[in-house]
Amino acid sequence: MKTSTLKRITALFYIIFFIGIVRTEAQNIEDYLKQDAIKYGLTTEDISDWVITDNYTDQKEGIKHVYFRQRYQGIEVNIANGSVHIMPGGELLTSNNQFIKNLNQKITGGATPALTAKEAIEHVANQLNYVIKTPLTVLTVKGGTEQSTVYSKGGISLENIPIKLVYTPINDNQIVLAWELSIYEIGGQNWWNIRVNATNGEIIDKNNWMLTCNYNSPHESNDSPASQAESSFHRSSVPELSELNKDNNLDNLLIGGYNVFPMPVESPNYGIRVLVLNPDNATASPFGWHDTNGIAGPEFTITRGNNVYAYDDVNDDDLPGFSPDGLAALTFDFPLNLTYSIGDNSQPAIISNLFYWNNIIHDVVYQYGFDEMGGNFQQNNYGKGGVGSD
Repeated sequence: MKTSTLKRITALFYIIFFIGIVRTEAQNIEDYLKQDAIKYGLTTEDISDWVITDNYTDQKEGIKHVYFRQRYQGIEVNIANGSVHIMPGGELLTSNNQFIKNLNQKITGGATPALTAKEAIEHVANQLNYVIKTPLTVLTVKGGTEQSTVYSKGGISLENIPIKLVYTPINDNQIVLAWELSIYEIGGQNWWNIRVNATNGEIIDKNNWMLTCNYNSPHESNDSPASQAESSFHRSSVPELSELNKDNNLDNLLIGGYNVFPMPVESPNYGIRVLVLNPDNATASPFGWHDTNGIAGPEFTITRGNNVYAYDDVNDDDLPGFSPDGLAALTFDFPLNLTYSIGDNSQPAIISNLFYWNNIIHDVVYQYGFDEMGGNFQQNNYGKGGVGSD
């Protein structure tokens, strides 16, 4: 009897404590919106409906980051974002507000979609010249006012297709109900996030989550021309393990060797390649760059791991594309020809360099707070909070 009562009291304490945390975050936003309503020209109606989309505390500095979005009748307005960033002592560090003024006057077309979610996906496929090869089936339904649903890939996407209702502007004075969905194209070259009019099925706008860069011309530099790179740059000028890894145990087993243009060498114009050993940072990548399960030992010997999956996307029908293999020793030491010629096989070296640099970026920005709680794109967060596969 006493034990049962104690458990109930303890449970009630945690419930009250949790509600207190949520109320504090909500109150911070409410206070901020009320204080800045005049500054941004927002009406009482404009700031009456919003939702917290993300919040976390920076483990390094203790700064609390809270992100929120304006809604209309319970449906998010896709570009109307805001944030508050609060110091450990409770004082406001900085804030941001992109709420839409006089929102209710700009909403047109009603709040009920004429198209179903499935019909919206079909309209998008038609406009982007995709051929739906397998039936679009519902996998999960979150429901709610936004009718959030996840559909199968349909032979047009490498990932399942999430879709939900949002309000989205079509010009400065008109906002309509739309279906928002994402399609990771077969071929892997584009990952479209799309808003399609929920009334007529026309694509309103789309943005690409994939970034493509072309290195077409050398950097101009008077002090570091490519012609001087080999003679002026020596292996000793770049530490085998960068300053980032000074706390790593050099006696550990080999985690990886990569023949790359190492940090801080920007390009072939600024230095030569070096075989860098064990470049992973023990804090940011505790199981190395080729792990995904959080158990000692790599899951992949190719350029794939918890932070990065590097491969070519040349052949639309053959994805995931080629990734070089470092074999059991995880040694990615491949020839590189900087002068293109027929039959040249520099692809393994290029992809290895890409894998190295993206992992370096992950490990460096981790030190500045872009960690698991900050949504740092890891597959497995190793129990450190946040959401994996983000």
